[in-house]
Amino acid sequence: MISVISKTIMVLKHSRSTFIAILIAFGFSSGMSAQAAPIAQSSVESQQIFLPLIQMPSLSGRIAFLSSEEPGQSLRVFDAKTNTLSPAIRNDCITNPENPVWSPDGTHLIIANRVGTGDRSLCRMSADGTDTVHLTGSGIDPVWSPDGTHIAFTGRGIDLFDPLRSDIFVVSADGTQHRPLTEDPASDSDPVWSPDSTQIAFSTDREGPSRIYLMAADGTGQTRLTATEGQHLWPRWSPDSQLIAFVSRAGGDTLYTVKPDGSELTQLTSKASISELRWSPDGQHLAFVGEGQLWLIGRDGTGLRSVTPIASRGGSQNSSYAWSPDGHAFVFEAESETIGPMAIIRTDGTRLRFITTGRFDMDPAWTSGSR
Repeated sequence: MISVISKTIMVLKHSRSTFIAILIAFGFSSGMSAQAAPIAQSSVESQQIFLPLIQMPSLSGRIAFLSSEEPGQSLRVFDAKTNTLSPAIRNDCITNPENPVWSPDGTHLIIANRVGTGDRSLCRMSADGTDTVHLTGSGIDPVWSPDGTHIAFTGRGIDLFDPLRSDIFVVSADGTQHRPLTEDPASDSDPVWSPDSTQIAFSTDREGPSRIYLMAADGTGQTRLTATEGQHLWPRWSPDSQLIAFVSRAGGDTLYTVKPDGSELTQLTSKASISELRWSPDGQHLAFVGEGQLWLIGRDGTGLRSVTPIASRGGSQNSSYAWSPDGHAFVFEAESETIGPMAIIRTDGTRLRFITTGRFDMDPAWTSGSR
């Protein structure tokens, strides 16, 4: 099914009438019901499309994503329950933004906004674009604590003249109490909270190759968790607090899990490249991006399978996809050479549904729960 839809998208470059015919044939032959919507309003010049929306019951929550269509960058919010898309949101938090991150209660967003010669500032705003608060002058990889009270992030390190050095910082959700948690001459990065908000895992090269470390939420008790071969990157805490997933980079990439006490190191799978680890909401699966595909694997390493091609840009916090609140679907940047719409697909790779028509829609984030 996915290959059929991918080919359908690419027909747009050659024939508008053929494109419409294939869409109609696909909609009826698949047995899926489609909502009333324009079948196509497109030209090769604009490369914008309107696809029939395949109904996908039980979707909830809101999807924030960035759009770079003229007249400039903006934030859009799609309500998955009501099937409505907000007008473009533009404010002083969205001049050159990256990777919106929802607060746990779904009322606010943190955005890393590129300023000056490359530094990023962190900005908090309400979901409708109001109530903007500039939290930091420099920071990336923002993550809300699960209790919603603090944001941890990677910031410029104690050596301001070495751009390769970084530390972990924390700031209160209201923008106060900005302080460093690590002050090491090495590079500390990619913080992630434990589900109870009492600990933070992060990656550091303070012992040479990057390793995963743990510390208390106040920065005390910094201890090494991993010691296997390779560079250890992108720790991700399971929702039940029992496991931390990470990638070991040594030639290719290997996905591991380990208990927070350092025991039961388990190899799940290996690929030429692995990035963007995300636990399912119930903690039974891990999703990741590798080799141009979105993959799904059980927490015990079984059931590895490809879900869909994906237009990933790699890296640690780049968010080219996100889980639905119920764990039954993904929103993702559709893979294509010429267009970049946002799409939703079930975790079994069926029932693809496009929710935008833009060429440059990116960095989706889905609220947790039904918010």
